Amino acid sequence: MKLIFFVEMQKFMYNAFIGTLKTSMVQHFVHAHEATGDAQAVWRDYSSYMRTSTKADMELEDLLSLITSARITTSYRGPTIKFITDWLEYIWCYEALVPTKSHFQAT
Repeated sequence: MKLIFFVEMQKFMYNAFIGTLKTSMVQHFVHAHEATGDAQAVWRDYSSYMRTSTKADMELEDLLSLITSARITTSYRGPTIKFITDWLEYIWCYEALVPTKSHFQAT
């Protein structure tokens, strides 16, 4: 029973990749696993690509720059707690994409 459910989930996710993710790299990975319909392999390959591509490196640099240069000033129009929670969200996103050794150290 579990195997049948797993196979159906694979089919569903594979079709979701085809129908919703339209980037050229996703389509490349979908086609690479077309014979097996292995949605997990598509996701594994795409995730690996997104973590190691030049574009990913540039976006990580942009995110790190945003984190380290963020300042709340008198021109900021919003509650301070919103600024802080947004800043923490940037940190969590950054740390989700880098190895543990690159995480910010708590002091």
